[in-house]
Amino acid sequence: MELEEPTVQFAYTLHGTATSASNLSFYINDVLQVSYSSDTSQVISVLFPLSPGHHVLKWSYKHLASARAGAYIHWIALSGVGEGGAPECRKCPTGTYSQTGASSCLTCAAGTTSSTDMSKCVNCRWFEYNDIVGNPAGCMMCPNYTMASSDHMSCVGKTNISSEFDYSLRPFTELGVTGSPLLCDRGRFKHRCQGPFFGPIIDNEKYFFVSVAQAGLYSHSSYSRLDNLTMGYAFGIIEKKDLPVKLSDLNMPDEVCVADYSKMVVNLGTRIQEMTFSDSGFTVTYSGGALCHKANNTHFSSVVHFHCNKAAGDGWPLLLYVSNCEYHFTWDSRLACHLCKQGELNLVTGRCVESRRYSFYEEGEKCLYPSAGVLLHMEECSETRDLAKTWPFILAAGAVVFLLLVVTALMWICCKRKRQYERLIEYREEPAKPQAAAEEL
Repeated sequence: MELEEPTVQFAYTLHGTATSASNLSFYINDVLQVSYSSDTSQVISVLFPLSPGHHVLKWSYKHLASARAGAYIHWIALSGVGEGGAPECRKCPTGTYSQTGASSCLTCAAGTTSSTDMSKCVNCRWFEYNDIVGNPAGCMMCPNYTMASSDHMSCVGKTNISSEFDYSLRPFTELGVTGSPLLCDRGRFKHRCQGPFFGPIIDNEKYFFVSVAQAGLYSHSSYSRLDNLTMGYAFGIIEKKDLPVKLSDLNMPDEVCVADYSKMVVNLGTRIQEMTFSDSGFTVTYSGGALCHKANNTHFSSVVHFHCNKAAGDGWPLLLYVSNCEYHFTWDSRLACHLCKQGELNLVTGRCVESRRYSFYEEGEKCLYPSAGVLLHMEECSETRDLAKTWPFILAAGAVVFLLLVVTALMWICCKRKRQYERLIEYREEPAKPQAAAEEL
């Protein structure tokens, strides 16, 4: 049977709308078709044609004043479709889900996304994250050298990095029982860490808090916020006059409750953009901070440059420079050195003590070796034999040999001289012997 042209028909009544400025509106695909505001004494039926395809029908009633006003939809009829209604259910978009027979889609929480059939929300996979409720992009892959946090709402840096140059980020990225990095358990860091953040980093009345690939919450009751992004990897408390943001965008509703109106808390990064490693350190880039320029949709970001410097000890981050909406920090530290390769280690062998010799590795100038100074090997030895291999002993032995050679040479010379002297005496006595023999005759 040939289907008739598709239409939608409904019946309604209104009362009290004339005096209350209320109205009943009807939309097809969010396009207003008609709006009724006159009272009706009887049920009114209206008909609207529909084009082939999917449509979203919406009725909206705005009640602006009188509590006695009202609108009633008595019935709705669809015609021109094979089943007398919608031919099929619409699939929910990514980031939402619905149960069978539901009239709308529900959003998935951050850290989750829609299942394949859009019937429920499922956790992101171990290498994925999602920091937006109902994210139409679904779960996103974490950058290289990172992995998803336990709630899959952010990415965190791996403890051990394997690349062309291997690194151990455990002091920076692994959190202790206090919720701060393990580095914060050391004496001078104990009062300079707030959650996963190192700070404050003070620079000309500006205060910064940066993490090393660990997202956290930061807020300060004394200052207003430029945004509603409380989760991030880096934050700044910056004077309004130093922000490249229009003054009209700085007047936040919560300023009535703050103590200092001259500064604002600014999110400098909600996502790890990338992590790069070299032989002399590594760099962490954060993006997706607070909105900086509305015109080109530019957001605040930050970059932390780590440099291998053993003379700096553990070091401390400093503000390096600011480029428009991007803040650059530098951190010189021995912990920013890569792990030593075999060719960068120095094998140190101890002397023989009590018939035992110990060996261990000593790290190179620009690398770290976690087991430096730790016993590597122990062997039995002879102190006498070891003594014979030392330079003082060799020099002394050489001197003795040299003296023996000198004495031998002198003795040989003396013996030779003595022999020559004896021959000279014999030569002088030989002419007298024939004369003595002639006198006897």
